[in-house]
Amino acid sequence: MRVEDIKTIFFDLDNTIFDHTRAEQSALKILLDSSPENFAFVNQKQFMQIYDKINLQLWKKMAKGEVGPQQLKVLRFQLTLEKLQVNPVNAEQISTRYLEIYTNQNFTLPNANEILEYLKPKYELGILSNGFANIQDKKLTNLKLDIYFKYFIYSGEVGVMKPSSKIFREAMRIAKAQAHQIAYVGDSYEDDIMGAKALGWYAILYDPYKHSNKNALADIVISDLLELNKIL
Repeated sequence: MRVEDIKTIFFDLDNTIFDHTRAEQSALKILLDSSPENFAFVNQKQFMQIYDKINLQLWKKMAKGEVGPQQLKVLRFQLTLEKLQVNPVNAEQISTRYLEIYTNQNFTLPNANEILEYLKPKYELGILSNGFANIQDKKLTNLKLDIYFKYFIYSGEVGVMKPSSKIFREAMRIAKAQAHQIAYVGDSYEDDIMGAKALGWYAILYDPYKHSNKNALADIVISDLLELNKIL
């Protein structure tokens, strides 16, 4: 594959452009602090650790079709509250409140705006994300990053999650591009790199903390988004 052939670049959103980890922790803290009647005696660190574990398990189940999107949103709080033996709380209301807070967290990864500004005149840009369209779109709008992207591909709309080839093929169809004309930038080796390479895309692993020791399939590994201007 030649970099010169690339005409379209898809980005993962969470923890590639949007700082999901920071936003999630911030939103959970605000949620707990704003409901002392329910959470005054809850250890926040413990709550976040349990929530994170349960949330991850539920996302994996959703990828297998064992849990639906709406179930996931509520169950992750319901099961966390049950685990902590918190007095009965309406998990659906808590979930709604959390998502309101979460989507208004304006945290981007370093140099996200700068690299998008650099790439937009040169390429067609898209988002390819495991997530719910209304939530992901709101985050991009709040961050004022939606203006950079032409394509928006979300697992919630396609019906499968990365690394399924179906969602990558849908991106190719929407972009009217062949595999050798597409690059993908993402932080997950399993979801992003393996999924992109299965269809022959140029795959760029974003590993800002240099935590990954699995990068065999990646065409290149970067630790700073600005490194893209040396490649593309």
